[in-house]
Amino acid sequence: MLPLSFAFANPLDVSLDLLTAAEHSEFRTLLGASRQRDWLAGRTAAKRAVGRAAGVDPQRITLLARPGAAPVPMLMRGQGAPQRLALRVSIAHRGGWAIAAAFAPGLCVGVDLERANDVVAEHARYFVAPEERDTAARLGAGRLWALKEAAWKALGLRQELPFRELALPLSPDGRVTGALVRGVWFGGLTATWTLPQGFVAAAFSLTPDAR
Repeated sequence: MLPLSFAFANPLDVSLDLLTAAEHSEFRTLLGASRQRDWLAGRTAAKRAVGRAAGVDPQRITLLARPGAAPVPMLMRGQGAPQRLALRVSIAHRGGWAIAAAFAPGLCVGVDLERANDVVAEHARYFVAPEERDTAARLGAGRLWALKEAAWKALGLRQELPFRELALPLSPDGRVTGALVRGVWFGGLTATWTLPQGFVAAAFSLTPDAR
């Protein structure tokens, strides 16, 4: 089993056929075509990531919904009850696109996906911390926003904490290698992806010694 796996989905490569009966029921409770589209993309990406991490066909994965939390990955076993997998997931979706990460319980990982042009440079002063101005200049406002959202999830930060209290400064060699939260350093690994139609995706994983 891989400790960490990423997968993507877009509006053209998702299908309701991947859903179980329970997931079909959850899908039908969602209001609005755009919400259904994003949810389906998120579930598709998550099943692909879990399947890759567990080494099984994504068709055998079901995701048990939890209010206010990421779903629980389960493995379907013929006529028997689904078996809970030793994996967690992080999911982000927007505009029919999605990214998901599947990872071992000992890891802390967050992902995010944004339209790069939705975050304009003029808004940077509202969310860019002084320590990450060079990061914003290097990555662009939209990519930095996505990476900060991913780090926020990985760190499990409270909603009431101002976004500027989380900073992603550049290391001396020009990389983002962790996060500052009110002056406390958390080492981390980061990745970003450029997707079609102006989307960007990002991931942040805490290093084991950062917790």
